Amino acid sequence: STLFPYTTLFRSSINEAMYGAGIYNDGKATISGTTFKYNVAGRIETVPGDNDEVTYVKVFGDGGGIYNKGEMSVKSSRFYYNKADRGGGIFNASDNDGKEVLIQKNDFLLNKANYGAGAYIESGKISFVNNNFGEYGTSPSNEATYGGAIYNESGNVSITSSVFCNNKAVMGGDIYNKGDLRITKATFGIVPKASSYIFARIIPVYTVSSGSTYSVDDQEYSVWPVPI
Repeated sequence: STLFPYTTLFRSSINEAMYGAGIYNDGKATISGTTFKYNVAGRIETVPGDNDEVTYVKVFGDGGGIYNKGEMSVKSSRFYYNKADRGGGIFNASDNDGKEVLIQKNDFLLNKANYGAGAYIESGKISFVNNNFGEYGTSPSNEATYGGAIYNESGNVSITSSVFCNNKAVMGGDIYNKGDLRITKATFGIVPKASSYIFARIIPVYTVSSGSTYSVDDQEYSVWPVPI
């Protein structure tokens, strides 16, 4: 078990790794009161060209703040200005199936990714409780191509008493869901126009196929994209 207490701070504009620029967890991690800031999952690669010219290309990886394959608890922490291809703040890998993952009382702000600026769930069971994804007055708060706050590929995800505000994406301004998703007492605030389709115009969550289901406060709904 690895404990990261309140005194821990991951902050560097050059903190880079392909997987987990802040933390790579393959065991059991307990993280609290920690700031993840300016972490970038990626690296610079060189591409040979003509006449001995070299082109430098930025290749993004997974998990700007955290890459998780194990059991993990993250509480009262902050994820700011992190970048990745998948999971600007947190990437939860398929290898951790069956292990408990709790994300509680954290702030996610100004993170960027192609998939899930705040968090990307490849698979596994993960609980989000009392988290803030974005804030009023900051636009966009978190930004991605798919899933401004959360992208769920095939996980079992529960979201309780969390706030989503001012997040932005081409699809799924707040959440892009392809797995199992349960939402209880969440607040969806101001969201820039994310795409031409969102759930019922009021919940900025996007699912891949029409006729899928999601549940909110113990009630299950059919999901049909509705033009704005």
